[in-house]
Amino acid sequence: MKDGKNSWEEADLKEYWRQIELRDRKAREVPEEIFSLDYHIYEMEDPEQNGIQIETEDQWGFLGVSFGGSKKAMKRFRQTAREIYLYYGVSAEDIRTRSDRYRELVTELCL
Repeated sequence: MKDGKNSWEEADLKEYWRQIELRDRKAREVPEEIFSLDYHIYEMEDPEQNGIQIETEDQWGFLGVSFGGSKKAMKRFRQTAREIYLYYGVSAEDIRTRSDRYRELVTELCL
């Protein structure tokens, strides 16, 4: 980063993407028999660059929602994220163990 501010140098961004691609390539090399995944990313974006991204992994129970845009879009996406978390819910085991999934749902409901 330049001058300790939130602006990124082009070299920083290139290195960041290089590392992401390297990790992705290494992850794809793991045989399905060793670590099975059913991972999906769903993205929606409107013409004003407001967008939401939903990540799911059914084998391990991961759910993630991220979004960005105008204040109006953020309000709409926050409600959508809440509905998604409520729909997918948590299991009794998640509640008992206070799993990441449980904590994510509670966090979302508190926002």
